[in-house]
Amino acid sequence: MKKIISTAVFVLLISSSFYSQANCKSADKERAKLVAQKLEENNFLRMAVEREEFGNCIYFAWMGEMRRLGIKQVAATLEFVWNDKIEKIEIKNISFLDTYYKYDTKVKDKKVLEQIEKTNLQKQFEDAILERARKHIQDLIESLKDNYSSGLLKKEPKGRISGTIYQNLLDDETLPILIDMPNIDF
Repeated sequence: MKKIISTAVFVLLISSSFYSQANCKSADKERAKLVAQKLEENNFLRMAVEREEFGNCIYFAWMGEMRRLGIKQVAATLEFVWNDKIEKIEIKNISFLDTYYKYDTKVKDKKVLEQIEKTNLQKQFEDAILERARKHIQDLIESLKDNYSSGLLKKEPKGRISGTIYQNLLDDETLPILIDMPNIDF
């Protein structure tokens, strides 16, 4: 029997803890609050910033390119296989959004999409997504093991573990990355 962890009825959003917020200055946090205030009240990013959650304030060159092209978020779906290490990790879908955490706002402008395709921007996005996904998977496996050790899981997560995870890139380093709950089979 497989143990399945999924998002059946609800979506749980977790702020990314890949990097510390130590790099953020108070002016950065104020800028994030101004950005969040412009979002709809039920936007998950706005709610996170209102809870004083912020990004790591580490700037990457692709963020500037996202801003230039009007892309607020790159949302990716990945599949992985773990068997004492990552055996496989594959990006299954990438979407470019013009509003943070609003998945029905995909960028459709052909000129923007062509620009992403003909430059190495797509590769930069994929590299950043894969780097973050590897860390996310390792943290996820550790969390499963910890939950088994503490009695929260009845079945030990060992052997082959596979699943789907979600990664996001934002155009602003002061904003928190939110991660959708993964679907995992073991």
